[in-house]
Amino acid sequence: MVFAAMDRLKHRIHNFRMPIKNKRVLFAVKTLYFFTPIVLGTLVMQVVTPDPAEMRRRFEPTEEALRVTEAQKAHLRATLLAAEAAAAAASSGTTTERDRT
Repeated sequence: MVFAAMDRLKHRIHNFRMPIKNKRVLFAVKTLYFFTPIVLGTLVMQVVTPDPAEMRRRFEPTEEALRVTEAQKAHLRATLLAAEAAAAAASSGTTTERDRT
């Protein structure tokens, strides 16, 4: 019986409609309903949007990352030079020490 009374009250509260007969008040309510999500959405976006300078600082590489990157670049350069030398030697018909073994 208590649950039935709660359901009746909930139904009455959620189904209540108050007719607005004054056209100016109706326009004000419609305008409020239209602009409220826009204004609140804009305010929330301004609060949650991060600072660009802070984001740039977060994405700057650390000293260790820079050292690792430079080491990888040096290794790749050496590998590329060795591959180019082997290709040049193969195209000219000469063999390298590695090919002889």
